[in-house]
Amino acid sequence: MDKQRQIQQAYQTKTIINCIMRQNQTIYTGLVLAFDQHWVLLHTYNAYGLLDGYVLIRISNIAILTDQGADLERLKMRMQLMTQTPILWSEDLVLPPFQQEDLLRQVLVFLQQSKQTLLLQQLHVDGYFQAQLLAQTSDQITIQALDSFNFSVTGAQTTVELRQIVVLEFAGAQLQLATEFFQTQSPEHVASVMVKTNEQFPRLLARVQEQQTLVIIYCENVQNNFFVGTICQYNQEFAVLKLVDDLGRFGGYVLIKLARIVYISAQNDYLRQVAYYCRYQKARMSFVQPILNDQWRFGTDFVPETFQQLADRKEVINCHREQKAESQLAYCQAADRQQCQLAIFYDLPERKTAQKSFKYTQIAVVTWGYLNTFFTKHELIG
Repeated sequence: MDKQRQIQQAYQTKTIINCIMRQNQTIYTGLVLAFDQHWVLLHTYNAYGLLDGYVLIRISNIAILTDQGADLERLKMRMQLMTQTPILWSEDLVLPPFQQEDLLRQVLVFLQQSKQTLLLQQLHVDGYFQAQLLAQTSDQITIQALDSFNFSVTGAQTTVELRQIVVLEFAGAQLQLATEFFQTQSPEHVASVMVKTNEQFPRLLARVQEQQTLVIIYCENVQNNFFVGTICQYNQEFAVLKLVDDLGRFGGYVLIKLARIVYISAQNDYLRQVAYYCRYQKARMSFVQPILNDQWRFGTDFVPETFQQLADRKEVINCHREQKAESQLAYCQAADRQQCQLAIFYDLPERKTAQKSFKYTQIAVVTWGYLNTFFTKHELIG
């Protein structure tokens, strides 16, 4: 069955589909809202099974289109769990009814009139461009950059030919926050201040911990190479942070070996934007999801104490060990002052684990207590 017929069938039956892109293998999951000969508009789901914005996709750039697969089954289970779970989530922007022809033009008119922040991907160009649509002609659009990491380029205008557009993402929770931020704050660029690990590092950690300053920590040889949050506790080997996610909400905790930290910053444009998001969420009493625990306490002997609490609560963790290229899902079974025993998942579909003991010096980074681990615990442990 060709993609056009697959899209039409998914639209008629209201079936959730996966669109896997040719250019970067990004997967978009959602319901078909509209389509024409060249474009399909999806109401997209996020990893938690919640509707979260829209994406307009050039059909010819879809490598695989399917309504089957383990990830879709997992999404449907999470959608079912969401019906029984108290969670804070903003409603999606309501779109006008789109006709099943000239879909790209209709979406561009909507984006220009609503002044929504969008993410644009171009043909043969790596990455996405965050911007606002200013104007359009029959064959191109004019956009202005909205750069969350460098405000000095925000406002810079460029033109993009319509034939170069592959993907337009818009109106998801993160992009709606970006729209709010750039429309109300008129942010000015500040020079980034980054401190590399050296003999002054403990003094910096002490200061940002005392002031509860929001910081960004960059790590080497770690899948998630930076973390944003506040310092809860530290010693000569490790630091533990209370994290903030990209919506300005509580995002769990991370335990990091100091030797893995490349540098730390308490001043850059991205931190200012995340700090605004935090104030936004706290003002609306939505900073902490009701199902998460942001009240962990960390004493001076916090490393073994943390692993003991993880064992007591049977928390799912994401653990990156020294000499390992990738992190692994696990849960802690026992802990003492020198080491912990982890059950490491090596076969996720079958929920199979291998029990291994590790000294704390073998641990590089451990994260836990964020929204995805809540779902993962239900899926893997129950």
